[in-house]
Amino acid sequence: MKLLIVAKLLQNTDGIRHAGYVAFTLSVLCYFFYAWQSVGVYLSLIVIFILCLLQHYLSIRIKFDAELLSLIGTNSEHFEDAQSIAQKTQRLDQSLLELGLIPTKKQQRSWDARIQGCMRLFKLHVVMVLCQYIVLISLMIFLLQQK
Repeated sequence: MKLLIVAKLLQNTDGIRHAGYVAFTLSVLCYFFYAWQSVGVYLSLIVIFILCLLQHYLSIRIKFDAELLSLIGTNSEHFEDAQSIAQKTQRLDQSLLELGLIPTKKQQRSWDARIQGCMRLFKLHVVMVLCQYIVLISLMIFLLQQK
């Protein structure tokens, strides 16, 4: 059940992703409306672009993890013994390893460790979007002081 709960949480991160896109769009619009030749404006745009790319990557990772957790969580309810879950986990790890999606040292992790990793990604995603808004607010304050 824990896997399904975390999967549902991770599946509902569209709002966070969209908020990041709004911050990125507003930052770019600030530049176009108040395009002064300032190093600070250019640096903030570079930072906001990098943050947008990072939050987009995190969004993709979170959606992928949500689907995997949902798949394993749904299938594990049909199995009665832990050995079947362990076999599914081993096949999942082997598939991810063959595709180059995980390093060898991350094989055979417990599901609690995997869930903690997913929650770290979720929190990092939220922090990235907050950083985008901090840069946006800083940019707006800087531009308003230029008048």
